[in-house]
Amino acid sequence: MTTERVNAGNVATASGTDDLSIDLVPAPAALAPGMRILLIPSAVNQGPVSVQVNGLPAVDVRKYAAAPLDSADLRPGVPVELVFDGSVFHVGGQLYPGCPPGFKALGRTTCVEATSREPLNWYAANVTCANEGKRLCGFSEWIRACLQQDNIFGSVVDYEWVDEAANSTNLAKLMGVNETTLQPDCYAGGHRVPTSTQRYRCCYDR
Repeated sequence: MTTERVNAGNVATASGTDDLSIDLVPAPAALAPGMRILLIPSAVNQGPVSVQVNGLPAVDVRKYAAAPLDSADLRPGVPVELVFDGSVFHVGGQLYPGCPPGFKALGRTTCVEATSREPLNWYAANVTCANEGKRLCGFSEWIRACLQQDNIFGSVVDYEWVDEAANSTNLAKLMGVNETTLQPDCYAGGHRVPTSTQRYRCCYDR
């Protein structure tokens, strides 16, 4: 993180994902209007972001003048300029596209639906997602979305179709339920004929 103050540049390492903290040398006694910070995120944010400088009170980050940041607005390694106006930090440049409402960030390039949809057969699920400019989530994407910090596990209520890894020419792949315990499981699933109806969720390429 690089900060410009009174024609001087400082470099500090930010810690945290949504609640960021940095230490500048020398430490400022207070945040001054006009302070600029070039933030290089180390992780994708999961929601609204705040920045704390040298233990001073945390300050919210805003985009479009007044809006809080959305999940995945920040992505690792992509610099974002912040400008302090005396009250909040404003994003001074273009942000990486966030996820649509109802979706969670899955890495830098993908969004996954936060809740599954009502059952359809595998073919209809694919078509429904495609008609919205999205796609049925893949096997590996579904597992990652289930295991990540801001995960979908709590919304898994039954088997869900995924779009790969069936290992069969006649069956389609399901994820989300352990066939032995019948409990939600990020690693378990099964196979069904694609004309049967199951829950599903769409993924979105940003």
